Amino acid sequence: MRSILLIFALCLNLFSIDLNSIPDQTFSQNRYEPYPPPSAAFSSISGVSIINYEYLKIGNDYYLYNNIGTPIFNLEKLNSSGFMAKYSGSNIIELVNYDSSFDKIKIPCSKSGNGYSYCARSIKKSDPSYTEVEFSYYDKYSVTKVGSCQPDEHFNTNTKQCQKCPDGQSWNPQTNSCFTDCTDEKTNKYGWADGSCTDCSAAKTTGEIYKCFCGSLGLGVPETLTDVGVIGKPGYFLGKCSNGYSFEYRDPDYRPDPKPDDNKTKPDDPKPDNPDNPDPDNKDKDKDKDKDKDDFCKKNPNDPKCKPDDFCKKNPNDPKCKPDDFCKKNPNDPKCKPDNNNTIPGPGGGGNNDNKDGEAKFNKGDFDDGDLDKERNSLYGGIAKHINDSLSKFDGIRDGINQFVSNVQGKGFEKVQASIKGKCPIKKQILLPNGSSKEVTVDYCEYLSPVSEISYFAFYVGFAVGGLILFVKLLIFSI
Repeated sequence: MRSILLIFALCLNLFSIDLNSIPDQTFSQNRYEPYPPPSAAFSSISGVSIINYEYLKIGNDYYLYNNIGTPIFNLEKLNSSGFMAKYSGSNIIELVNYDSSFDKIKIPCSKSGNGYSYCARSIKKSDPSYTEVEFSYYDKYSVTKVGSCQPDEHFNTNTKQCQKCPDGQSWNPQTNSCFTDCTDEKTNKYGWADGSCTDCSAAKTTGEIYKCFCGSLGLGVPETLTDVGVIGKPGYFLGKCSNGYSFEYRDPDYRPDPKPDDNKTKPDDPKPDNPDNPDPDNKDKDKDKDKDKDDFCKKNPNDPKCKPDDFCKKNPNDPKCKPDDFCKKNPNDPKCKPDNNNTIPGPGGGGNNDNKDGEAKFNKGDFDDGDLDKERNSLYGGIAKHINDSLSKFDGIRDGINQFVSNVQGKGFEKVQASIKGKCPIKKQILLPNGSSKEVTVDYCEYLSPVSEISYFAFYVGFAVGGLILFVKLLIFSI
């Protein structure tokens, strides 16, 4: 299975072309070529499969094929995709194929009426007739039929004969031989065209499946297991090895959810005479049960299942459903007691017979929350104090920033500048070789005073920034 997929991908790559390498003249010559070729000669066909670089299969027929070109066409002419066949009698003699995955390229063209006069990359956008046209290509094959096989047979391209595999074996078209395929997706077994088997049925977790499949095949086990559920197959996922190869596996922990049993009525004991257990799927049967119940209750009015409420809903004119007659005979029945509930909600939950209108009345004291109001005020006061304290800390930051700005403007250094010494002469006696001495005066302040202000400024900036960072950290931890 893996080999077939790889060979098929290789075949597709062999027929792909690089549109950028095609000269402009080619686009110009093919700008009017339609796709597909004339419908009178070609018709759609399905079931085309590439066996190898020489043979392809259509239904049960096998063909030798040869790629005879990759014509370029204007995608505006596209009206069909897939394979199309040209017949000679009942035999296919030519195939064309277009797939949306084929390369596309946009080329500048010079528009002329409803068409284009020519297409070339050298056309400038400033040209009044400039427009971009998208091109692609389709594959064109000549085919020759070499044989037909039964649905359970395979074509041996070496012997040019049909061959049937023994029961339980599969066909490898690359080696023209049969092999035992161990594939079983339910137990995560993978059979390959060369007869080998990757058995991951013993894996108990997703990680173990990755190690078994990707590791044993040398495809690389990824650090992150990227699983995507397979649509329409509950419990199945699509894994991907480090080299990008995808494989399907069944989650070992997957257990299908049991279907709920909505039919609670036993089929052997439907109890048609039980009015409390009707069959909702059989309306005629429900009507029969209702009729049986009515007849039963007429004969047995005191039976528990003949409750007046249920009966009277269906028979409001029945004598026993008249409240006056029924209550005279059954004064103690709950539904015959008058509703004298004049209870008014109050502090004690008791009644208040002074309410003649029957409306609910409330006292102001019923809603006195007592100390709750004090607790709320205390809470609000604490929150307000905390906010004010925090704002006051930011006021300190603001004052510091203002002072820093003043210093940068030079206003904060006036006192410092006034106290900096401009003169500090130092006198020294130097002995000369002849035995005499010479007095030398050195004034360090005279040379350092010009840079004193800059040094102070740099020190102050570093100190201020460090202090500001420390203050903000202390403020954060104190909140």
